Amino acid sequence: MVIVTTVYCLANVAYFTVMTKEELLDSDAVGMVFAQLSMGKIAATILPFMIMCSMMGSMNGNIIASSRMYFVSARDGHHLPAIIGMININRYTPMPGIILNFPMAVHVAFLLGAAALTLTPVYLQPLKALSATCLMLAGVPVYFLLVYPQNMPVWYTYYADMLTRKLQLILQVCRQDRDTYESVTD
Repeated sequence: MVIVTTVYCLANVAYFTVMTKEELLDSDAVGMVFAQLSMGKIAATILPFMIMCSMMGSMNGNIIASSRMYFVSARDGHHLPAIIGMININRYTPMPGIILNFPMAVHVAFLLGAAALTLTPVYLQPLKALSATCLMLAGVPVYFLLVYPQNMPVWYTYYADMLTRKLQLILQVCRQDRDTYESVTD
């Protein structure tokens, strides 16, 4: 975090050193104007391509890392279904976590959008906001049923185990051996 903060501060110092106040205020893309003034038109042309490469690398890293987070969460914490905490028997990768990765990002984006849509009307239309809040609170029983399982009903355990076994066969995954990793819950 210190490196990111330092680079950010140094970039701002460079902007203020090379550009005038008017150029900063009038610019839609300060970095492009800075590149053009300090390194010429060729650098200003190459900069968008470099930014695109940086963004693609960041997205690639996030996709790889987030699938491992789902894997470990399911493997150690019992916060996700057991199938997500399994690895592919041929490639030794957390395939269910990788498959879950994109839909989970969509769900998180939906949750953030729903939260914004719920909180904004509180000021404008409190009664409608109350009904939306009640709809969101309807998810609490789902949490206690699926995420925080203790003394689950026999029928639920039976069907969850049956679904897990079927998905294990389809995805060719199994649990990771306990002696090959260090659990965060130990």
